[in-house]
Amino acid sequence: MLLLIKTYSIKDKLIIFKTIFNSNKFDFIPTDQGFTLIKYGTLQEVAIAILESSNVPLNVENIVDIIRKYYKVDGKYDSANSVLGNLKLNKKIYELDWHVLGLKCHFSYSQEHWGKISKIAKENIKKLQRQVNVVELLESIRKYYPKLRSKYELVYILREDNEIIDLGFFNFSLKSMRQKTRITVKDAIENIYKKNPKPRHFTEIRKEILEKRFLRVEGMNTNLKNLIFLRDYLGGFFGLKKTHQKNLRYLANNELYLSKIISYEIFPNTSFNRVLKLLQNENFEETIRQTIKNSSKLFLYEDLEAEPFIISKDWSEARLVRCILFNLRRTIYYEELRWILNDIGISIDESNRHKIKNDKYINFHGNKLSYVEFILSKDDVREISDICYDILTSSTSPESIEEICELINDEYLEISNNELIYILERDERFIILDEQIIMVK
Repeated sequence: MLLLIKTYSIKDKLIIFKTIFNSNKFDFIPTDQGFTLIKYGTLQEVAIAILESSNVPLNVENIVDIIRKYYKVDGKYDSANSVLGNLKLNKKIYELDWHVLGLKCHFSYSQEHWGKISKIAKENIKKLQRQVNVVELLESIRKYYPKLRSKYELVYILREDNEIIDLGFFNFSLKSMRQKTRITVKDAIENIYKKNPKPRHFTEIRKEILEKRFLRVEGMNTNLKNLIFLRDYLGGFFGLKKTHQKNLRYLANNELYLSKIISYEIFPNTSFNRVLKLLQNENFEETIRQTIKNSSKLFLYEDLEAEPFIISKDWSEARLVRCILFNLRRTIYYEELRWILNDIGISIDESNRHKIKNDKYINFHGNKLSYVEFILSKDDVREISDICYDILTSSTSPESIEEICELINDEYLEISNNELIYILERDERFIILDEQIIMVK
């Protein structure tokens, strides 16, 4: 028999071997090196066999492709999501990165290093004395273990340590801290207002939340707007709905609130009456006037020919002049502008005159100035739109007009909320939802 086999081709010999095995669980498949013997089985058995033959972890899509090509597996596991859901149930298979699966041998560091990695994590948690997200831990641990693949891989390592508690959703604590349940963002915000019900700017809320748990900055404003017990007072301020009247009184006395309102919500039309309408109570007129008077940043300009309006000393020279010209609603002489600015401690001379002369909203004609109504060049519009698109596509959730406007003002151009809405409404890539929430189509 063996002599006869020698005269056969390799393929014929394989057929004979398969006949000898007399089993439908095995098959030979052609590869670059010849033929490979494979064994059919359940999805999980097949996946483990595929991973065992690989030196690196595999994306679930790659596993699906191999299964479709060589293995006879139930059709209900033909998609990546269905395969991923099934394989994650097997304790021998680990999701080492987003949709990337491997075995214990595929970890970036062998088990002998896991104890040292967990020790660094425990030191960090102990130092912060609060629940910690794996993203925070990954950042510090990678200083010593730079090849650590992802937060997914780190989660498995931390779960092996008996002193570390997995709170779920990538959050961890220590047994010694006696925290048994995860503090959600909603829980943290409720506790903040329970201790003190005053209205707060979202940056203050974020700071207080970070004392209790990790928080991503992206989408913070949107998340606050979605909480049914909070009311959005614009300018990035939020307060409890049940204390609405007290909130208005507090905000009328708050310099930061008035500054945010005139800078981002209503600029350049910063008339005193418009601010008063936002607070829905004419009785706050004297309160607001006193707040401005006590402020080192805000200034109430009153002119016989125009409504009183509010300006901020924190603004750039061009932004100040733009606001002044818009609210005066008339052409003024350059010397008159210098007098107005001098009243609030701002000087304009030859060294900084170019900053206002080059502003597209300010029209110079001789020694006179006037406000140019909102006009943007095509290049300006394209640049602002592209910046917004980049911000939104890199975010995991919709953003508010205010948040995007602040980012643009900090890094690129000076623009108001209304101006940004004007641009984005005319770009088909964007959708503007209620309450000035923006998202990409």
